Order: sequence, then structure tokens, then C-alpha cells
Amino acid sequence: MEESGQIITGISSGDAHSLAIVDGKLFSWGINSVGQLGLSDKVYLRDTPHRVGTFSDWQMVSARKNFTLAIRGGQLFSWGANGLGQLGLGDSSLRRTPTRVGERDDWEFISAGSQHSLGIAGGELFAWGGNSSGQLGIGSKRRKRSPFRVGKLDDWEAVSAGGTHSVALRGGRLYSWGDHHRGQLGLPATESKHFPVQVGQCTNWEAICAGWDFSLAIKNGELYSWGNNWVSQLGHGDIVSREEPTRIEQRGQWTSVFAAGKTVVAISNGAAFAWGMEHAWIPERGAPTHRKTPTRIDDSFDWECISLGETHFLAVKGGLLYSWGHNMGGQLGVGDNSHRTTPTLISFPTNTP
Repeated sequence: MEESGQIITGISSGDAHSLAIVDGKLFSWGINSVGQLGLSDKVYLRDTPHRVGTFSDWQMVSARKNFTLAIRGGQLFSWGANGLGQLGLGDSSLRRTPTRVGERDDWEFISAGSQHSLGIAGGELFAWGGNSSGQLGIGSKRRKRSPFRVGKLDDWEAVSAGGTHSVALRGGRLYSWGDHHRGQLGLPATESKHFPVQVGQCTNWEAICAGWDFSLAIKNGELYSWGNNWVSQLGHGDIVSREEPTRIEQRGQWTSVFAAGKTVVAISNGAAFAWGMEHAWIPERGAPTHRKTPTRIDDSFDWECISLGETHFLAVKGGLLYSWGHNMGGQLGVGDNSHRTTPTLISFPTNTP
């Protein structure tokens, strides 16, 4: 993802704030009510990208609601809201600057959820934060304010933290745990699970995503979904919930999927699609409606990665970052607070050291 000398290696959207890693540098913009931008001040919002700190080796970033997680040099950092211990710092105090979590320097993967956080370090799975439905996977509903190892298995590949449930990949196998009242775990029974449980017997799952109370995953280039479907966020053309992974009929070579709130975005053959709640991507139409099946966002075939906040999008195409959706908090990063219904280019400062 390179153009004009810049390489974008990571993007992530919270409810009303956004982040991007450009040439190893971390930038943030949008609402800063509890320090979620990591800029060390109390300025309520920024409507253009501002550099976070002075480091140039950021590797991964994950934001949800009003807090942020990021990896730099294998070390884990967090900032923003922390009422449930989701920053993993051993307390419930918010942070306005990136603060190192623990002493490990082998963090590989992170995922910020609505109430909890997940991460992989040295192949081991860790969880912390809220645990009202057992979404930490530690065998109880006890909250953890520091990273706590989940089980004894290792070689975990990816994790995704949803509302009050979690999904993960290990050896191509899909695991889930936490709240299951809407079928979001993809398991035969409806009881919540307080520890990881394998979903089915498939060993070729490639990508996963946990929404608020539903889940999605990709295998063999096909996209599957399950859980709550009251606004058609499962993409099956109806509002019928599913309790097991069900393939979305629309064909294509699906490569990535992301969900936030009741909206889903995904990329297939370089084209970007969205479905579920529509207000996140066509805000000028007034009252929220929904799309029942994957719907093309534009005519492009070169989208590389995409991220979704509560009501806004970030996406990379041709090495450049674009945004659209709601913008009352400046979360689009385009220098104003006006909504956009089509992808709009974000410019990054070029004079940062």
C-alpha cells in the first residue's frame, strides 16, 4: 500500500475516532473525550490527522468505542477509556498517552472490543477488561484489569473481540466464547461459554470478525455469518437469525471482513461491499434503513483494506486512505465536520520528523 513515498500498514476506527499507521508513524483524529487519540491533551476533537508520539515502528493498531490498543516493537500499548480495565494496566483510570502494558515484547495480534480486549503474545492467547458474559474465556465472569492467559493452548493465529463475545483462529480451526443468547457463538446450544469452544470441525478458516452480537468468517474465499440478524447484518437477504455458520450466497473471492455496531463491510475481488445498518455509509438519507445483502460501495476494484467505526469508514486504495460516513466528531479526518457519502481522500502531514 504505497504511493507518494508513503506506506499505510494499519488502520482502525473506534466509535468516533480513527487511527492509521503511515511509514511506521501513528496518526489519530476524531473525538478525544477520554484521551482515545493518545495526544496527551484534553482537546475535545481533531478533524485532521495528528501524529501520536515520535516513534516510527508501530506495527498494529486496534480501536473500539473510546479506547485504543497498539503494538510497537513487539510491545503492547493502550490509552483512552478504562472503566472496565480494558487497557490492561491493572487499574480503571483512563490514559491520554500510549502507556505500555506489562513487560512482554512478543505481542503479535490485538483486538479491541466494546468492553474487553484480546491479544496474542508468543502464540499464547490473553484477555482482559469486562467479562459480564464470560467473553474473556477464563472460565468465570470475573473482570481482569491486566492481560490474563486464556487456557493452555498456544499457536493462536488471530482473535476478534465483539460486544460480549469473542472468536479466534488456531490451526485453521474456529473457536468462540462468551454471550450466546443471539447465536453469535455458532454453537448448537444457546448457553454462554466461559472458555473457548471449537465451532464445527473445519480446519480451513482464514479470517474472522466479531460484531456486536453476531460473527463472520471466511474459508475457501467464501463468507459465512451467524448470530443476531434483526437488521440483516448477516447478509442473507432476510432478518432471520442463525445459530451456526451459514454461507452468504453472493459469490466472490472474499478476503477480509469487518463489523461494528450493526453494520458489516467486506472486500471481494478488490471490490468493497457493505450491509446491515445503512446510516453508517449513506447518512444523507435521514432515518437509518438497512441493506439485506452485500451492496457495492463504489465501482472500484482495488480496495486493499477497510475498517468500520460506529458510523464511519476508513479504507485504503492505491496506497491512499479514504473515509466516508458520519463526521460530527471529525472522525473522517478531512478538516471539517460535514458528513460524506462517498470516499474522500485523507491527507497526512509530510513534515513530521
